[in-house]
Amino acid sequence: MKSRILWTLTVALLASFLLTALQPTYGPQPPEPSLLTEEELAFAEAVGTGDYGYLLDERLAYHFGNAIDDQGREWFRNSGSPAQDRAAEWLASEMTRIGLEEVKKEPIPCHGWTFKGAYVQVVDPIVGPKWLAGGDAGIPGTVQSPNADLDGSITREIVYVGLGRKQDYEGKDVRGKLVLVDIVDEEMYWLNFPHMQAELEGAIGLVCHWIIPGYQDKPGSITTHDSEARPTIPAVNISNEDFEALIALMDAGPVRVKLWCDAEVTIPDTDWNIIGCLPGTKHPDELILFQSIYDTYWYGAVHHISTVAGMMTLAKALIDSGYKPDRTLVFIIAQEEFGWTDTINAWATGSHWLYHYNHTDWGGRTLARISVGDAVKGNNIVRLSGGPETYEWRQSILPLLDEFFTTHEPWSAYYMPPASTGLGYMPSTWGDTFSPISIGIPCMGGGGGGNNLYVDVYHVNLDTVDWVSGEAIAMNAITAGLNGIRFDHVLLAPYNFENLADLIRGTLDENALNGAGIQIGPITSAISHFRSTGKRVWDLIQSPKRTESADSANALLMQAYKTIWSKLLIVGGWGDTSMFRHEQYQWDSLMLGEAIKALKVGQAADARMSLRLVNGMWPAVNVDYEVFYHFMVEGTMPDNPNLMWGDQGREAFFTDVWHEYFSIQEKAASGNADYSAEIASLQAKYETAVGNLEDSVDILLTALSEAYNMLVTVQGRLDGTHIKK
Repeated sequence: MKSRILWTLTVALLASFLLTALQPTYGPQPPEPSLLTEEELAFAEAVGTGDYGYLLDERLAYHFGNAIDDQGREWFRNSGSPAQDRAAEWLASEMTRIGLEEVKKEPIPCHGWTFKGAYVQVVDPIVGPKWLAGGDAGIPGTVQSPNADLDGSITREIVYVGLGRKQDYEGKDVRGKLVLVDIVDEEMYWLNFPHMQAELEGAIGLVCHWIIPGYQDKPGSITTHDSEARPTIPAVNISNEDFEALIALMDAGPVRVKLWCDAEVTIPDTDWNIIGCLPGTKHPDELILFQSIYDTYWYGAVHHISTVAGMMTLAKALIDSGYKPDRTLVFIIAQEEFGWTDTINAWATGSHWLYHYNHTDWGGRTLARISVGDAVKGNNIVRLSGGPETYEWRQSILPLLDEFFTTHEPWSAYYMPPASTGLGYMPSTWGDTFSPISIGIPCMGGGGGGNNLYVDVYHVNLDTVDWVSGEAIAMNAITAGLNGIRFDHVLLAPYNFENLADLIRGTLDENALNGAGIQIGPITSAISHFRSTGKRVWDLIQSPKRTESADSANALLMQAYKTIWSKLLIVGGWGDTSMFRHEQYQWDSLMLGEAIKALKVGQAADARMSLRLVNGMWPAVNVDYEVFYHFMVEGTMPDNPNLMWGDQGREAFFTDVWHEYFSIQEKAASGNADYSAEIASLQAKYETAVGNLEDSVDILLTALSEAYNMLVTVQGRLDGTHIKK
């Protein structure tokens, strides 16, 4: 009887469960638990769909410029210009208005460039229309030229010289004339090389046609860049269509053009970084930075004003949502485009002065710098970027972004998950991360993507608010903001030094080190110890056994990061490539050694190719020695006042093998196979490169040892055990 009753009850309960489980559900259901916290959702709600950011973008794009377009809108706002001064003042007042604290404009030294307009006009054999032209930052205009006519223009015959290499001038007389030049960075590094070569050939001005893939590809596009040049003869840029029209006329015979450009260079001058903050409530001495950029070429609505719009939207939303940060949040609007003449490090001077001079104390107490991406209409994916040490951290943020953008309008209609991030990168001088990382501040960035419009408008006259949307600005603000809020609440800086060790290990060239007589074993052993300890510390960061020592452990984590990057990061390569210190001399010693070997067996062509691959030499063979020496040798000497972010020992030493290269070429052409003089000269330079490599390896080993000891201490404090070194 009991068994039958129990069986009946069991069947009844099972049937009831199955009926309930299989029955359709009606009415509102409780929401799935969200990955986002209430304060994160409140922040995102305060961002809205970017109306504030869009209006700010429009104002900065059209109302703070030095030149006026044919619709009455203002454009071009560059370092030291009156428009830049006005924009800085307005942005400081806007920071104060939205509720940021301790707002200030920090003056920074600069070379000013005020561009007010340019055109090129064919005047013979026909009188053509005035073609709109763009200036090249840091180069004065015709109005400021001693060769100008009364109306401020220069009217001369124009001669096409291809890439502007010294061999392109053979058989051509350009003295007192204008030259038409193709700019291709793979062959001539940048505009400064053909610009100075043209001046040495006697030209009095350049009309430039940029044919670098991705630049000014859309019809009517005209680009502008920092020139890296000396402020001497004028140079302007024209569109692809106007270049083709000019070439067609020149094919039929001599052509005279009128070049007019009003672009003033002022040395010295003053620019501004604008800074505001939200003070921390628990760890006010620890910082999280947000950075954007406000100077522009043309209108700059996307690049880079939309970064300011996104960052200000982020800051305003944090304040409006009542967010109280644990750590002090610092909001930075910096100068980034051209800021200095006659240097291969001509841009990002705002960050240079900010981190290398005005706030050196930020290194070692800043958990991260988060940059806000450019906002382009139609962005439908999100990417995060950063160094290898924050890869796992960035991976942890991706689900938050996917959840929010797939469940909230208007993004849910077109957002395409999953958000993504790469393992990590070397800091880039082009991406404005070199200066903060070189003093020990980890950098992350992120925002929307998914279309090619950014490339279409980069540094060209088409970069208007038509390419921007409030939704894209809001997407970037939310992305950076959620990352920042989560970072603000961490107990310990989420750095995985194991990844950083792998990055360093990947830069070692065993052949080069062995060839220089340097044992690779001690280096790999030091990296291995650093890596294994970094892995153990990373495990403890995620689940510390003890938390009472978190503050002191956190300070050591930031200091270990600073030790590695501040000691090892330099600028080298062709002059603006960031790399670890040993990489420059490792490569140069390898190439010099290969050249010497080739010469000893009479292989002149192989020797010349190896010499051309020595850092800085690739474009050097295309110009007179005076050009190469000025920019790549003299221009990178430690006492050069124009080093900018390469100063304070951050610029690599360059090996000058220009004369040996051409001496070998001449001997090979004449049949003279006696290369003993060249071998002796290269041997001395090889030994210098090896000495620099040995010094760099010593610095690497010291940095690894110091950082390793810090991580050992962190491990002991987080798990409470005594660790044997």
